[in-house]
Amino acid sequence: MSQFILVLLGFLAVLVLVTASAIRRKIRFKKRLAAAWGSRERVDCRPDSESSLYESFLLDEEAGTYDSLVDDQTWGDLDFFDVFQDIDTASQSSLGSEYLYSKLRLLHFEADQEFDDLQAYLAQHPEVRIQLQLLFSELSKKNHNQAKKLIYKPAQANHKGSFYLFLAAIPLVSPLLYFINPSLGYIVPIISMAFNIVYSMATRWSLEMKLDSMGYLVRIFYIGEKIARLPLPQQAALKEAVASFSRTRLFGEVFRPQSGASELEIFYLYINSVLLIPQLAQAYISNRLVKANQQARQVLEILGRLEAAIAVLNYKESLPIYAKPSFTSSAGMKGKGLYHPLLERPVSNDLDFSKNMMISGDNASGKSTYLRIAAINTILAQGLGFACAESLTLQHGHVLSSMDVTDDIGSGDSYFIAEGLLSA
Repeated sequence: MSQFILVLLGFLAVLVLVTASAIRRKIRFKKRLAAAWGSRERVDCRPDSESSLYESFLLDEEAGTYDSLVDDQTWGDLDFFDVFQDIDTASQSSLGSEYLYSKLRLLHFEADQEFDDLQAYLAQHPEVRIQLQLLFSELSKKNHNQAKKLIYKPAQANHKGSFYLFLAAIPLVSPLLYFINPSLGYIVPIISMAFNIVYSMATRWSLEMKLDSMGYLVRIFYIGEKIARLPLPQQAALKEAVASFSRTRLFGEVFRPQSGASELEIFYLYINSVLLIPQLAQAYISNRLVKANQQARQVLEILGRLEAAIAVLNYKESLPIYAKPSFTSSAGMKGKGLYHPLLERPVSNDLDFSKNMMISGDNASGKSTYLRIAAINTILAQGLGFACAESLTLQHGHVLSSMDVTDDIGSGDSYFIAEGLLSA
């Protein structure tokens, strides 16, 4: 009995040391987040790849409603991915980045006052904003995470949950045999843990991609449950939506990304294997996604919107000046002090586009940059509700460009035809 108690005390001591180390890292990270606020510095995370963001955007385009699409040609002509990356620096997870990317490309011809109000709330409550950033950092970034695809196009339900639960219960319950037969109290737990580890590895090998994508979604619901406890404008809606996936708290903490960089991650890896956490999570989530699909979509929407609001607020605080656009029913666009957000020392320009016009000038005199300034700020105004300018008044409308279109001698298409085909 004394030997058993010593082993238990040793295990608890290791757990306390590992937890203390994790807390110290979290405190240091929080200080770095606070120091980087209002700048365009990324803190301990790499940006999402555009191919991953584009994959998510296509799902939003297929499922959502919008008034105007910023097409690939225009997006490329304006170097808008570079603009997006500057805006996105405060995002700690892929949720906010995916939401922001789609929001810039799927435009709505109406003001998003709720998004503006959310930014205002976060500006007035910096401690809540920091807590959100910390929680989103636990979710982290993951290219091609498939979370949105699993929700928008759910697979068939998995009915093996009871079997996985039975296997996971044996290592937890069998140590009680020690009080009946000490030998069985040692042997049965060891055998059951060994079997579960082997079974877990075999199952992971055959379902590696499915479990990997499911893991990010499990963490989304787990983090969503934590965020729902914070005082937020959308707290009630988030709490109601995430309640349909409340059991993910059993999986979330041990389903975080494993890199083997810390003792805590190694501990979680063993727990995953012994208790078949990934398999249980897959069975549970696949069943819930079918039964509560609308709630899952709402969780994704609210969390993505929250983090995108943090990113936009941080970006606006890094700008020398910005303005809230004024939309009018009159055709045209009029602005004062517009500038290009990618230039370190931009020269601001006024503009007044009230009718069709031709802009001329010498080579390298800034004609294209001037038009890019107008186009970029039109998208920012309609997509995110601000412009890099002293003031901007405009009518809602489409933004199209053809700066990188060439003729095709092989097919017989002239520049005029190629440009016309692009706009069709």
